[in-house]
Amino acid sequence: IALTGLKTLRLKNFPAMRGWCLAALPHPEQLQELHFEAERHEVDTEEFVPQIARMPSLRHVTFLAGPTAERAETDLGPLTRGCPLLRTITVPLQPSELRLSVEITTTGGTVEAQWTRTSVQSPRWTRVSGLAFRAARAVGTVL
Repeated sequence: IALTGLKTLRLKNFPAMRGWCLAALPHPEQLQELHFEAERHEVDTEEFVPQIARMPSLRHVTFLAGPTAERAETDLGPLTRGCPLLRTITVPLQPSELRLSVEITTTGGTVEAQWTRTSVQSPRWTRVSGLAFRAARAVGTVL
């Protein structure tokens, strides 16, 4: 299967799917949207994130059956570094389980990006670049 122009991939109801299936995509660097739409099965992001982080053109990721809150926040680091165009990540957890803001920093402590949610009810994180975050902080604005 060539799939040379694939920009959006929706994976639905996949009880036995593993991370290697994403590794089998012939041109993962072209994918812009990825949706995991398994309603009854939790997505094991520990297995999928290393493959997703190899998709530099990715802009949106949606998990309809999500990982734990702790795992979701841990996944933000590799996704931030591997997918520089990634702007939104949707994870359907109970709102109180997720922080409103998560900073991703380099080993030297520089902020690479900040992921924010507009409210505790929102399952969607939006990425704010490290440059925008530092500029806002310099003028005393909270993003």
